[in-house]
Amino acid sequence: MGHRVLIPAREIEVRTQSLGQEISSYFAGCGGLDRVVVTLKGAAMFAQSLLRWLPYDVEVSYITAKSYHGDAQRSSGKVEIYPQFFTKPSENILVIEDIVDTGYTLKAICDHIVQPQRIVIVSLLNKPSRRQIDIGPHWYGFEIPDLFVYGHGLDLDEKQRGLPDVMVVE
Repeated sequence: MGHRVLIPAREIEVRTQSLGQEISSYFAGCGGLDRVVVTLKGAAMFAQSLLRWLPYDVEVSYITAKSYHGDAQRSSGKVEIYPQFFTKPSENILVIEDIVDTGYTLKAICDHIVQPQRIVIVSLLNKPSRRQIDIGPHWYGFEIPDLFVYGHGLDLDEKQRGLPDVMVVE
């Protein structure tokens, strides 16, 4: 099994700054950003970089939303979300994801958030060729084909998250 760099760290850094500026402008025009919801563990590295470009007075919540189990390279479709957290009614919420493929995890996260004013999603990676339901990110860093990727927060069986680049298994 071979591995190669799909998206270099420098490209991720540049795109993350651009996304942060776009998102900040968007929320400035609609009442401000109240809360960021970061999905662990995969989105943590992307979120840390992105948060530098967002308003500093925002609440940050962390959740685990898991649809991959063990060394599976495909989503199981069954999504587990924990811990429980509560939002205030009418909050403007930004969900930070690592990757959106089938859409099931993203839908479960959005359904978990009670009475938001607005939920918008940003994802480091978007894999629309795998989408099974009509939901996707409002912004994304990179669109990728149907490949199994890891690095920059995404894992290869719980390892390799700390790699600065997004890698692909060939």
